[in-house]
Amino acid sequence: MEQKRKRPILLQVIVGMMVVAAVLWPVVVWQYIKDVGFEAISEAYESTSGRWGWFEFWLGNFHFLVQVILMLVSAVGLWRGKDWARRLWLYGCILYIVYNMVGYLVSPRNGFPLLDVIIRVAICYSLFCLHPKDYFQTQENKT
Repeated sequence: MEQKRKRPILLQVIVGMMVVAAVLWPVVVWQYIKDVGFEAISEAYESTSGRWGWFEFWLGNFHFLVQVILMLVSAVGLWRGKDWARRLWLYGCILYIVYNMVGYLVSPRNGFPLLDVIIRVAICYSLFCLHPKDYFQTQENKT
């Protein structure tokens, strides 16, 4: 009988946070749109951003969708102990940081989500430096 690898507690917490964030993030955005109204949001984008407002709005929503999908896929892969999930999460973090950095440089009035970046960097550090090497299925330890 094959012995199963035990999931580290920190990994369980990380995966739980990722799933909760991936589920609650769209819920909060949808609730905001429902409360404020789509017309008010579209008027605000048009008045502040001019003709590029809808492009920025579309790009922001596309980035949001990509981030949610990356979080869910990474969470499932991490739960199963797949090494590709660590790299996928790292690439997703890089995408998130670059997108927000460009957004901050273009429009500094929105602020930079420093706490989000710190949390993502801490998760990447724990996935690559703190977890046992034999937990994630890498090419070296596959037999």
